[in-house]
Amino acid sequence: NLTSNSVELKWNPSTDNIGVKEYQVLRDGQLIQTVQGTTFIDQNLTANKEYKYAVKAVDAAGNTSIQSEILPVKTKDQNVSYEKWDPKKAYTKGDKVEHQGTVYEAVQNHQGNGDPNWIFALSLWKPLTIK
Repeated sequence: NLTSNSVELKWNPSTDNIGVKEYQVLRDGQLIQTVQGTTFIDQNLTANKEYKYAVKAVDAAGNTSIQSEILPVKTKDQNVSYEKWDPKKAYTKGDKVEHQGTVYEAVQNHQGNGDPNWIFALSLWKPLTIK
């Protein structure tokens, strides 16, 4: 889950001959939290900024695994919301709308005719974000 100021991370559990005790979560190379489970929510982040996350497993004996691959995550823009697309409405080039979790930008002026598939016409709409 991703918002303008938080990121929810989930990963598969690690295995160990002694047993995994906890996970270290790193952001931009720095340890930010140690957790028992396989999820973590990082909060109070800056909107529209990229962060790089990695995880290390720690077993009951205190041995630490090599870190996971780095996962780059970019937070969303600050609480930007768009009106829902209306297939019967007139739109102007540059208008932005939301439809089924995706934001689209009108590439030309046009009047909708009620056809629910027009949002997918690349001659009318350009998808900007994908769910």
